[in-house]
Amino acid sequence: MYVQLFHGRDDPDQDLTEGWGFHGPAIYTRDFQWTYGSWRLEDDFRLTIHPDEMVEFDGCYYGDFCITDKPFEGAEVLLATDLAREQMKVAMAAQREADKAASDVVSEVVKGERD
Repeated sequence: MYVQLFHGRDDPDQDLTEGWGFHGPAIYTRDFQWTYGSWRLEDDFRLTIHPDEMVEFDGCYYGDFCITDKPFEGAEVLLATDLAREQMKVAMAAQREADKAASDVVSEVVKGERD
């Protein structure tokens, strides 16, 4: 199945009275769970629901979506498994940075350079 995003905009406050926005990607997944505040797709890939009830993805905001067996014609097709892998890489890099910062603070305390 595909989660097809549409009615896209770059700013969640953008007024779409003169058009319907742009189509987003079609994300292929074998699993889809929708809970308050987020969607969980295959391999624990998550999409955030913006407070204005728009889906936030890749710096864009989408006002609508559909679950379909085929994507819109010309839609970029993404695999949820690939997106989950990239999301995990970003999370792991952020954790490494946080661990390094904490280690630096501990080293400074041990050396007496910090209170």
